[in-house]
Amino acid sequence: MRRPTGTATLLSFVGSRDPRNADGADGPLLWLLRARRWRPAQRGRRRGADPACKVAAVEAAETDARGRQKEVCDFLLVLRGNAILASMKCQADPSSRGGDKLRRWTIKNAEKAVNQARGALKTIAREPFWCQHWRRGRVDFKQGSVRVAHAVVLTEVFGEAVELPQELPLLLDGVPVTYLSVSDFLKLIEELRAFPDIAGYFHARRTLPDGCLRLVGHEALLYRYYVLNTESFAGCDGHAHARISRSARDAEWRSVLDAGQSRHEFASMVECVSDALAARLKDFSEGLDAQTIARFDPPDDRRSYLLMQEELCDLRLAERSALGRQFVGVMDKVEKNAGAENMAYGAFWTDSKPDLVYVLVAARGVERAVLLGRLPVLLRAAMAACGRNRGLAIADRDGAGFEVLLISGRSGDPNDEELGKAYFAKLRVSHTPSLLRQARAA
Repeated sequence: MRRPTGTATLLSFVGSRDPRNADGADGPLLWLLRARRWRPAQRGRRRGADPACKVAAVEAAETDARGRQKEVCDFLLVLRGNAILASMKCQADPSSRGGDKLRRWTIKNAEKAVNQARGALKTIAREPFWCQHWRRGRVDFKQGSVRVAHAVVLTEVFGEAVELPQELPLLLDGVPVTYLSVSDFLKLIEELRAFPDIAGYFHARRTLPDGCLRLVGHEALLYRYYVLNTESFAGCDGHAHARISRSARDAEWRSVLDAGQSRHEFASMVECVSDALAARLKDFSEGLDAQTIARFDPPDDRRSYLLMQEELCDLRLAERSALGRQFVGVMDKVEKNAGAENMAYGAFWTDSKPDLVYVLVAARGVERAVLLGRLPVLLRAAMAACGRNRGLAIADRDGAGFEVLLISGRSGDPNDEELGKAYFAKLRVSHTPSLLRQARAA
């Protein structure tokens, strides 16, 4: 599969902004942030971000009695105001502890991380705070603008599993708490990748016995059970049961891994588009008329790309895989048809988003200004044909980059209905189950 490279440009039309994000406080999915508690009168020194991976992370801080800032949480995954908060404790030398010594260290530091998470929850609920985003720079959040759906307590444990005492809570002010090792958390992020899948895993995990929820380590056993049982822990009594299931279903797991490789590959196409949206072409206005240029966000106030990213980041893995597969199919169709100028398109929709349709376009040899003129016509036609009030168009332009368009609201133009019939009525329709078993080898 060929993956386009380069950056993406995007268009926003009047009325296309989602009112839920009018103030820009809600951002897209997985952020790697370094966060600070913030009061308008206090301008503490910022520390630069040093991201370990391009997923969501936050280091948060509050101001102490001396006016200094101290960190209160380490990671924050955010999508449309919903968040997963994580507090992490690591060892200076992980190889220096084992057995009972590791157990005592893990319990002690898990308690510290719980207290840190408790303080972070209070800060997020009661105070404005800000984060230093690795791409966007400083991002301000209003008081109460983020709802923490899950808290994750991370301690550095390798190889061994550590059982935590019953005194450690499974709820903090009504927020569920999950205890994981740092490496298991990162592996889950790498596998699940998007906020809905990560949140779904943590939610399903709550059905396990309390003792299992207080065991740090050996998460791979549970994840395999979850994947093989169509994203459910039904019938699982804990790690021992998951280990027995692993042995009995090893051949089935291998087949799931084989199928999962291609599914992740197609999903990565959607993730590539989302990532490209964050950077605008320096010469984006070259060759465009004033009317088209006016549809782009001002260079110093780019917000629409966040809304577009959200429409990709809120898809589950199976949905991203299906969307990516269709996008690749459209691009392959153009590549197989020789000609100086060629263009193909398709439409995609999913039951989880009944008001939105995706239009996927591949163009070769089509002038950029012409392509940008065709996108709104195609997208409005698709919205009319599919009965959707919103639409997102993604165009692969000569394999060099993407053009992306988001429209909210039907125009009411009867011509859209006619174009919808002409462009989309005869397209072949296929159905993909919304829940697929998929995984990748570590």
